[in-house]
Amino acid sequence: MKKRNLHKERVELLIDQIRNSGYMMISRKYGKYLPPPSPIDNLEVDAVARFKKRIAIGITLSGEELESAALESKIATLFRGRRSNSQMTLFIGVPAEYISRAKIVISRLPEELRKRIRVVPLSD
Repeated sequence: MKKRNLHKERVELLIDQIRNSGYMMISRKYGKYLPPPSPIDNLEVDAVARFKKRIAIGITLSGEELESAALESKIATLFRGRRSNSQMTLFIGVPAEYISRAKIVISRLPEELRKRIRVVPLSD
C-alpha cells in the first residue's frame, strides 16, 4: 500500500511539472475526472498531455528501473509507439537522488531522442 502511495505522489509531482510547462492533461493515472492513459506498446504511461499540436508523455521511474538494462529500449519504444510526425516530449520523473544516473542513461540515446526528453527530479 505504501509503495502505491509513493508512486501516486510521484505521479502528482510529475503532472505538476508537465502543467507548469504549459501542457494540458488529456489522461493521467490516479485522476478523478480524466481517464488513465493507454499503454504504449505494453509500456505503462503515467500521463499524456498536449499543447497545440505537441504531445507530452510522462513516466515515473524508480531507482531499480533506472538500473534496468532494457530502459534505453523502453524509452526508444515510447517514441516509436507514437506517431513519428508529431512533436512529442517525454517527461521522465525520477527520485532526486537518481538524477545523475538518469542523465547517464539518456546520454546513450540518439541525439534526436535526447533533445525531446526532460528529466524531472521528484522529491519524496
